[in-house]
Amino acid sequence: MKYASWISSLVVIVTGAWAVQDPHGPRLGSTPETCVRAWYSALENEDLGAVLAIYEDSPEVTAITSNGPVHRGLKEIRELYARAFEQADFEEAVLLDMRVRARAETAWVTGRFESRSRVRLDDSRWLLTLRATLVLVKTEGGWRIAHEHLSTIPGTERLRRLGDR
Repeated sequence: MKYASWISSLVVIVTGAWAVQDPHGPRLGSTPETCVRAWYSALENEDLGAVLAIYEDSPEVTAITSNGPVHRGLKEIRELYARAFEQADFEEAVLLDMRVRARAETAWVTGRFESRSRVRLDDSRWLLTLRATLVLVKTEGGWRIAHEHLSTIPGTERLRRLGDR
């Protein structure tokens, strides 16, 4: 399929971990909710540094994409998002029906991830819809994503082409 490479990158992008220059990173996740909102805002802004800052700086950080691959460590996830940002413009990203449960130093967040994107190669527009599960850990610098898992939703198209502008 012509868009297979882009689709894989987009799906992986929504499934990543990022590097932080400061060992504690910026204090952007004062609550699990603000951490997740910062994540999809960074995707919309295609800001690789901001995306990476939201993930726990650990070799154990993982991201499982909806098409199957598991990405371990910040280096693999950085490469994933860098490739996706080169190939697509993320016009809108959001986690709908967000549910948060927190216990001491750990939180888990679930919801329906939707991203409207434009493929740079041909200017086509797409809607990606997935179920998201994020596991967050509380660090000195705030809440960070330690594990991300995106999966398809039965009865819902994972990727749907939108009308052109």
